Amino acid sequence: MDNETSLREIRMGNTILRSMPRSTATDIIIYMSDAAIGSESQISTSSQTYTAVECETIKVDVYVQKKNSNGYWTTVKTFSFTEENTDYVGVYPAYHDVESGSTYRTKAYRYATVDGTTYYDYNCSSETTIK
Repeated sequence: MDNETSLREIRMGNTILRSMPRSTATDIIIYMSDAAIGSESQISTSSQTYTAVECETIKVDVYVQKKNSNGYWTTVKTFSFTEENTDYVGVYPAYHDVESGSTYRTKAYRYATVDGTTYYDYNCSSETTIK
């Protein structure tokens, strides 16, 4: 593999892995993993982000979404987290206002700022249904 090889992206469940021979300006966010686990009383979530370089800031917005009767997703809660001077952010918010029989997921947007330029990406967890 030479140094000109482009981005390689692999999805394993709710995790996206990106590999490249070297960091480039367009490949800042290299790892995203999102999960949502439902119980009778809450949705426990997990969002992890790694970047190729240390960033001035990494912001993660986690949207807890509920599937409505026509199959579309509606955001019911948003959590926002920002870390400075890092290459990793892991957040684990919980949403407590769940309804039995309803289906939920999370959608997480990442914003990584390097040298004044902000890069973003997003990922969704799998669905979970409240018993």
